[in-house]
Amino acid sequence: MDHKKIIESMQTSRVRNYIIPGLNSYLLDNGKVRMFDSTRQYSGTVTPHTHRFDFACYVLNGEVGNRIYTQVSPFEHEESAKWNDSDEFTVRTIGRDINEAFGKYEKNIVADEMAVSFTSEITRYRKGDWYSMTSDQFHSIEFDRDTQVIFFEGPEVNKHSKVLLPFMHGETIETMECDKDWMYLEDE
Repeated sequence: MDHKKIIESMQTSRVRNYIIPGLNSYLLDNGKVRMFDSTRQYSGTVTPHTHRFDFACYVLNGEVGNRIYTQVSPFEHEESAKWNDSDEFTVRTIGRDINEAFGKYEKNIVADEMAVSFTSEITRYRKGDWYSMTSDQFHSIEFDRDTQVIFFEGPEVNKHSKVLLPFMHGETIETMECDKDWMYLEDE
């Protein structure tokens, strides 16, 4: 039996449409290992966010694009290339009540910090590649069709997660959506 079949045999607790249409999520052996299985090509991306834990990912099949967002220091000169390539965001700190269902963040807003500048860079990972991040790094992820990623979640190191929301013309644009009826559907 190859590694893909072994890992697929460990799948439990499938959640369909995990934040984007066609992205299924499974627990593996009911632990802190999760598998993402993208069943369709999707042109959108996940809202830039941090995690409460460090993690490592292995691309079992297909390809993902992981965009890392890096804060631009307010002390950098406005004429620098980094400053000119940056965008402003509201950094929203959110909490998740573990007793609530996936996606219930709207009433758990802890704080907003507006007009924070970030640059971003995307790296593509293909079958056989590993990538990892620390809990304080902001990222957004894109899944190609037939992509499978094994997600190894480390111990929780932060109480809250953060998201980046576009800040334009003096206001925060509410782009984070995680409470749609088609999201987080559990198999019966």
